[in-house]
Amino acid sequence: MLVATVACAAVVSGCSATPRACTEIGYVNTLTLEVAGAGAAAVDDLEWCVAGKCTDDALTEARGLGGAQWEVQTFTQTPDELTVVAVDAGGAEIARVDVTVTWTGTDSPNGPGCDNASEAPAVIVPLP
Repeated sequence: MLVATVACAAVVSGCSATPRACTEIGYVNTLTLEVAGAGAAAVDDLEWCVAGKCTDDALTEARGLGGAQWEVQTFTQTPDELTVVAVDAGGAEIARVDVTVTWTGTDSPNGPGCDNASEAPAVIVPLP
């Protein structure tokens, strides 16, 4: 019985003295974009691109928060630069703007030693 208990404890704890489970997978990093400038009122949709790769899927669409604010969810990515594409109601591109993002890692959602979530201050997207 003692051998079975020790074997079970070794399997559960692995090789570390204190067991740690990094269970949160698929968490998102959220960034707020604020459009500004004369063209801001005409924006009907925003898309974002990383390293020049823009796609027309739900993963790169921003969600409107109302007013001039939009939310982008980057999933576990923390790109230092985004290209933001502002589109009007007719689907025409208003502007394509490169913005810099300064991310700060947190110990969320798993705690120290696991992948962390990141946050960033709102980024202003200047439109012509």
